[in-house]
Amino acid sequence: MRLFVHLDFEYNRKKTWIKTENGYFVGTIFRNNCLLTEKDIKELLESIQNVEQATAFVKEVNGFFALVIELSGTVFLAADHERTIPLFYEIKNDNVFVYNHISIEMIKTHGRNRQALKEFNSCLFISGNDTVACNIKGVMAGETVIISDGKVSRQYYYKFDNAKVEYIDKYELFRMIDEKFVEAIKRLIKFLDGRCAVIPLSGGHDSRLVAYYLKRLKYDKIVTYTYGPRGNSEAITSEKVAKFLDIEWHCVEYEPPKLQVLFKDKFDELVNFYSNGVSSVCIQDWYAVDYLHKKGVFPKNSVFVPGHSFDAIAGSVILPKYIQNDVITKQQLMEDILYKHYSEGKRKLSSKTRSYFKTKINDELLRNEPDILSSDRAFNLFQNYNVRERQAKFICCQTKLYEYYDYDWYLPLWDNELIAFWETINISCKYNRKLFFDFTNYQYKDLMITAPVENEKSREKKMVNMNPVVRVRRKIGQLINYVDYHYCLAYFTPYDVISIYLRKRVLNIGFFVNQKIIEIIRRKK
Repeated sequence: MRLFVHLDFEYNRKKTWIKTENGYFVGTIFRNNCLLTEKDIKELLESIQNVEQATAFVKEVNGFFALVIELSGTVFLAADHERTIPLFYEIKNDNVFVYNHISIEMIKTHGRNRQALKEFNSCLFISGNDTVACNIKGVMAGETVIISDGKVSRQYYYKFDNAKVEYIDKYELFRMIDEKFVEAIKRLIKFLDGRCAVIPLSGGHDSRLVAYYLKRLKYDKIVTYTYGPRGNSEAITSEKVAKFLDIEWHCVEYEPPKLQVLFKDKFDELVNFYSNGVSSVCIQDWYAVDYLHKKGVFPKNSVFVPGHSFDAIAGSVILPKYIQNDVITKQQLMEDILYKHYSEGKRKLSSKTRSYFKTKINDELLRNEPDILSSDRAFNLFQNYNVRERQAKFICCQTKLYEYYDYDWYLPLWDNELIAFWETINISCKYNRKLFFDFTNYQYKDLMITAPVENEKSREKKMVNMNPVVRVRRKIGQLINYVDYHYCLAYFTPYDVISIYLRKRVLNIGFFVNQKIIEIIRRKK
């Protein structure tokens, strides 16, 4: 069995692949709190003699990476905890082919995976290790893939595992949380090495936390931006945050004609760069990045530092049942996953589609689990699915947008040591992010008073039990004023909105983007 590694450096523009005697490495990693140089990484990798040592290496380091090692006829592949740098493989004619990118052309030459395309109709990602390209598989977040004699062995070296530690003294816990954030941001500062940190500054919690700690640690090379319709509440709040912290701030107004020109001219190219036959494309801040990039607002060697996606770690996905009940059935858990991740179009799934998704969830996550689970175990499984799938393949892979414009990136709130600490905190403390909110209100009280975070409310009110006539009127109003309904729908022309809605009966930005990606994949030329 021979190994063929096909690396297209165009698709890892700011993360340089390092060639070693036994393989390839790309990324940024810390070991024992030291940022490793290219020389350090080569020496460490070339000292690896077997699969056990390779696994120990990926468990030990902290950072963002992808890894390919050949060990006496065995191929070892690995991705970091969040699969921030995608890696793919294919076994063909007793050979192993490894890729760092799946282009639209590759999907067409390999053949389109019809089941994966169907999944894209209901979800923002292709689950498991499947891709839209037939026979090409992806390395999952926190996974090692070992290929030997034509056989594939998959193991998760990282699994989300929430412990049950009870911290009695609230203020001692706050001190520990603060310490972990400080350590994580210090590692970010080492990586920045004097470069400008660009923060997409929303009106929420996570991005302001990154900005706050950078300023507290005396790092002043910061540019922030926000975007959306004129006078939107997020922009008003983020401006207050920037003024309080005394950092540079820009607001990009979203005007539908300009967004539609960008979408028409560049969406196909962005999809080819970004999606990898696995992920939807998050276009939320696309126009803002494009506009500010062209204006020269970001210094050339800038590093984008988004706040992704600490809300999931801090407790936003915890369902009441995981606290209130002692046990959860496997069927309930599957239903929870379906509701959370497979209702992007807000449509009722057919029984055949539901059955297919349940089979995938069972095979990937629950195959060896009993029918009755403890609530703690059920939550860990629910969160593992969220981390490996939605967070890895939709949220954190938004870094591809920054790479598209030739900027480097870093995700400080996905620091391994920071995540490991939050895993120790009992979920009852984290429910609805209560502990996190209490901490931020204590840690930077004046900032929270100056720029309070709005209560999170759904843009779309529930329509259960609504009079059918009122329901129809409301939908017509949403179609007519679709930009007000969700400002990112401004990328789409009225014709697109109406035609997709009439075919699919949904008005959802992620679903609309997916329809356009599917059109590109199905296009003959």
